[in-house]
This record gives sequence, structure tokens and C-alpha cells, in this order.
Amino acid sequence: REVNRLHPTMAAAIPIIQVDEDPEAPLDALPQPRLSPGSRSHHCTDVAWLILFMLALAGFLGVASYAASVGDVRRLYHGSDYRGRLCGVDVPEQYVFWCRAPSGDGLEMRYPICLDACPAFEETVHECYDPQAEDSLSPRRSYATRQVGNYCMPKNSEMVDTVVQSLVGQGLAGQFHHYAAEICNAWLPLVCSATIAGVMGCLYLFLVGKFTSTIFYASTLAFVMVPIGSGYYLVKAAMSSSPDAKQGGLGDFYENLLIGCVLLAIGTFVLLVAVAALRMLRKAIGLVTATCDCLLEEPTLLLQPFLALAFRSALLAVFAHGFLLLLSCGAVGEHGFRKRFVYTPEQYCLIAYYAMMMLWTLELCGALSRYSLAWVTQRWYFTPYVNGAKAKMPSCAIFRAVLCAARYHVGTLAFGALVTAVFRVPRTLVSLLQGPLARACPRDAQRFDDRAQPAQCAVSPFEMATKHAYMDV
Repeated sequence: REVNRLHPTMAAAIPIIQVDEDPEAPLDALPQPRLSPGSRSHHCTDVAWLILFMLALAGFLGVASYAASVGDVRRLYHGSDYRGRLCGVDVPEQYVFWCRAPSGDGLEMRYPICLDACPAFEETVHECYDPQAEDSLSPRRSYATRQVGNYCMPKNSEMVDTVVQSLVGQGLAGQFHHYAAEICNAWLPLVCSATIAGVMGCLYLFLVGKFTSTIFYASTLAFVMVPIGSGYYLVKAAMSSSPDAKQGGLGDFYENLLIGCVLLAIGTFVLLVAVAALRMLRKAIGLVTATCDCLLEEPTLLLQPFLALAFRSALLAVFAHGFLLLLSCGAVGEHGFRKRFVYTPEQYCLIAYYAMMMLWTLELCGALSRYSLAWVTQRWYFTPYVNGAKAKMPSCAIFRAVLCAARYHVGTLAFGALVTAVFRVPRTLVSLLQGPLARACPRDAQRFDDRAQPAQCAVSPFEMATKHAYMDV
């Protein structure tokens, strides 16, 4: 018989089974401890919240249907002429062109027109709006432009500066266009960096899992020996020279002596802390080793961040398109590139409801991700060791976790997602104030059963509204 190999920090928690059976035997065939936290059957939780979420989701789909039937995303990015007609939507001409100013200097940004093609030379003449003319139209000579999207951008640098300052300005819109262009131009380096980071992360996990103790003790030794060695060198350089000499080390005698003594004190302090915390270091080594073993023995855990990112990105893209459709349902109150939409009170309510459901659904995806990680980790943690190795775990554990959550715990996850979404900002503010209030609270008053404690010592209701408060399902 071979005693199970246990991590130091898990010896009291993992079920101990001493058997000689085949490690590949199914987990159900092995003797299991009674009432093991990792083997309890699941049941539906928070059914009322599940019904509420489904009703809210039905309303969300209704709003999305209204946006798809009424809205038109082209109204947001297609320019319009001075009459408010969208180029390429309300009129066949799809390119926005800014006429010259009546004086001939500069551009008339307030009254654009729609053209079927961007003028490449200055010989053409177009009918432009002129509020001082009798028929409100006057012929004006064009200028050389090039097509940029649905706009005719001038080739002259001064005119380009005028257009850019008028279009995006220095506010939020300008920053958005700037960063969006930077991201689009740098997509290849970003993809390469993400790929290299993923490969290096997997290699790091492998090395840390295999050489945990070596890395921990080598790092601790480096934190101790580097300041002690540097301090010894500086002190020796100072003691080997006279106070008036400037040789060796960083500078003069007093500077070397002072810096050397400080480094020796730092190294000694780190050494004392490491010796005092040796038990905690061993515990940390056990935790890191167990974490790496869990990740390496459950390969689907390594895929979970990428799958979650891909799913949430696709969901966010769909939601963003629907939100843009909903925004385009308003009436255009100000024309031009920087157009302004006017909404009715009902449309404002629909926009707020859509945004709230977007946030709730994305928080639900985050809750599902955390639940799946907790589920797989729990199954691995409570799986017994057989002949020095973990018994066989179910394949594709991360997908089984998602299936379990979708089958039994959508209501709980929806409730938790709503709570974390609503109380995120208040909880952040409370956490910022928690440090000063805790220092102002007397030690004997920091008890839950003390009804006479001062106001700053009261337990905040937001402290329990964390993303992990509803994971015990």
C-alpha cells in the first residue's frame, strides 16, 4: 500500500484513500467519504430570480427588435447636408463636401452638401448654400480632395486642420477617434504580443509548477544576498580609504559608509523576516504548487480565459450594434458631422433599460466564468490521490461546469451579477474609506456583537456584496 501524496497545505482537507487500485479507475468506483463538499448533488437555486431575469431578457429582446425595425446605424456615421438629409441614405449622393467660404478663404463648415464623387481638381463648380443669396444658392469653385470614408477630405494641410478641429475638436469625440485609429493601425503588434504573452504564460506555469521550491528559495536568497553583498562592498570600500579620498564605490567615504550600512540593514531585515515567515513561505509554496498542478492537470482551465474573452467580445459586439441602432432612432436635431439627436422620454427610458440589461448580461458572463473556475477547482481539490496521483477527472471539466451552471444556477448567477453591478461603485467608495475608518475605530469596538460601537465602526452592508459572495452553490 502506498500512502497518498498530499500537498502540505491540503493534508487536512483532501480525502485520504489508501488503495492499490488502478489510478485510471473511474472516480465513482473508489470509496468516497460521506458528505464530501465536492460530491454533493446540485439542485435549482433562486428560481424566482431566474424567472425575473428571463422576463427582463424578453423585454430586452423587445427593445432590440424595436431598434432593429426603426433604427439605421448609417444615420450615426453618414454625414448630412445643410438640409439635414443623410448623404447616401436620403439622397443618392453619398459623399459629404464642404464648400469654400463666400470670401474664398477657408471652408464653410456649417453648410455641407452631398456629392456623388469627391472633386480631385479645382476646376469644378458646385452650388453651395448661401443665406445671403436670393435663392439661397451660389456657385463656388471646388478644391482638390480625396475620399476618406463617406467624406471628401481636402488635400491642403491648412484645410485639413480646419476640418479636423471642426469635426472632432479636443473633447471626448476627438480622443475616441484618436485611440480608435491607433488601435486599428497597431492590430498586428497587438495580436503578436497577445500570442507571445499566452505562450510565455504557459511556460511560466510549467516552470513554477515543476520548480516551485527552487524559485521561491532562490528569490528569497537573492532578496537577502543582493543588499548584503552590495552593502558589504561599499562598507569595505569606505573602510579601505581615508575620509578625504574618493576611490571605489559610489563616491566619497561618508556616502559609501552610509549607503553600505543602509543596504546591510535592509538585507538583515529581509533575512529576519524570511526566517520568521518560513512557515508561511512553505505554505505559500504548497499553494502555488497545488495551483499549478490544478492548471496542468485540467488543461481546459488554460483555455477558459481565452474562451471567456472571445464570448464576451462577441456578445459585446452584438450589444454595441443594437445600442447604436437604438441611438439612431432619435430625431436629428443638429446636422453635420457632429450631429445631435433628440429623443423622446420613452426613448430615453428604452436607452437606459438597454444599457442596464447590457451591463447585467455582461456581469452574468463574468459570474459564469468565476463559477466555472470554482467548480473545476472544487472537483480537482476533492478528488482523492490514488497511488500517489490524482484519480481520473472528468474530461472537458470547464464545459461541464458551464453546463451545470446553465442547468441549475442561472438564477443565482443573475442575482449575484445584478448585486455586483448595482453596488460596484458604492462598494468601491466604501473600500476607499474603510482604511481611515478602521484606524479611527477602537480595537475593542471592532466586534459584531458590540451594539454600543461608534458610527465609524459599523459594518458596511456593501462589504459582503462582492463577486465571490454567491459562489457557495
